[in-house]
Amino acid sequence: MFVYRTRNSANDGISYAQLGSNTASAGLNYWGDVYTFGLGGWSYNDYSRTGGVLGADVSGAYWGALGYRSSGTVNYGVYGSSAYFSGGGFLPSNEVAGIGGGFFGSMVGSVSKGKVIGQMNSGELFASYNIGDVYISGKQVEIVQSGEQRLPAYSVTSTVLTVYNKGKITLQNGSAYVAFDKNYSSLIADIPVVTVTAMGACNGLYIESIDKNGFTIRELNNGTSHVTVSWISVADRIDQSTENQVPAELLQANFEENLQKSLHDDSNKEQNGQGIWWDGATKQIRFGVTPASTYPARKTEGTEE
Repeated sequence: MFVYRTRNSANDGISYAQLGSNTASAGLNYWGDVYTFGLGGWSYNDYSRTGGVLGADVSGAYWGALGYRSSGTVNYGVYGSSAYFSGGGFLPSNEVAGIGGGFFGSMVGSVSKGKVIGQMNSGELFASYNIGDVYISGKQVEIVQSGEQRLPAYSVTSTVLTVYNKGKITLQNGSAYVAFDKNYSSLIADIPVVTVTAMGACNGLYIESIDKNGFTIRELNNGTSHVTVSWISVADRIDQSTENQVPAELLQANFEENLQKSLHDDSNKEQNGQGIWWDGATKQIRFGVTPASTYPARKTEGTEE
């Protein structure tokens, strides 16, 4: 069946609602019973580049599919594509725009849970950018290319928000001044803690003066050595404040257990997931049975509109 919609003059819809939008084809499921849908599309998906439902512009330049099997024979619940160009994975030289998938939620924008890998991102300019604090439960590991090897590099951690700097300098007649670069100076909230170490024989070292712009190293006993000195500077970051404290519920022992219950895969029909919602009154994340105030009331059985 092919459905075609046209009009003689502009006839805009007014909303996303059933009575407010214009559609070429529509399905209305009046009763939201279990396993019941307004519109359905199924496919055996025994070949590639096929799926249950397709939505696209008329030329197919950008499109999205439900129940899709890709050219790599990977099965997707939802698949979206908004760009096509030839190349070897480099940034395009022409102007491009488009988003493969957009998710907008009242509380959570999107969730992803995999039995092996939860999420993978790739981008030539950058793979991910987050606006807001980022919390993880686990290690932060970078894979660094070293010759023909790929080696893990683990992030340095701290119980407070700090910023580091380091370097080397050579004493001239027993003294040297280290000037912090402007970026580091701009990020520190107060005078940093600096440790200096001589990389050769001398009478010993001390820090004669220090401020947010730099520090002066002096050799003990009025020494005049020309030894190289390494230094490390640690300071509180300028954006450290009580307003940026970790939400208390994230530190609760059962937070991850509750989160896993909320990230339930409904293909498991033997169990049900639990609700997750934001309690605006207490400013907390809550788990359990979602309160009725967060969704429309059910219609009375036997009524029709």
